[in-house]
Amino acid sequence: MTEFGVIAAEGAQNVDRLKEQLDLLPEVARMPVSLLFDQLAETNKRIERLTDDIEETYEQSETSQRLATIPGVGMLTATIIAATTPDVNFDCARDYAAWLGLTPKPHSTGGKQRVGRISKMGNRYIRRLLYLGAMAQIMLRT
Repeated sequence: MTEFGVIAAEGAQNVDRLKEQLDLLPEVARMPVSLLFDQLAETNKRIERLTDDIEETYEQSETSQRLATIPGVGMLTATIIAATTPDVNFDCARDYAAWLGLTPKPHSTGGKQRVGRISKMGNRYIRRLLYLGAMAQIMLRT
């Protein structure tokens, strides 16, 4: 729309402003741009339905609700952890961290213990969500 002189600030919150100015476009450009607005509206509806489904699953899962009490872990992260973690009894928290790929890789030789970077062998999506939650907590405290 900028190519036709219709300018608005960037961001999802400004889409409605752009939609109001649709009649400023030439007739040839209105149809494709209108289709894009419709596609965006449909995508937003799908996201809302999925969010409602996740909220419903969260409310039915005691495990998810307990996980959400951890600082930095919200409804989405708690529900995903509860849904993707198998029913395995981990002996300690380190075993679970190793399953996620959050423990350092050992590089030991000749009795000398050396650890490297985290292994990153587990669920990448959970690792990313936990990282984002931890960073949010760090930013709140600074």
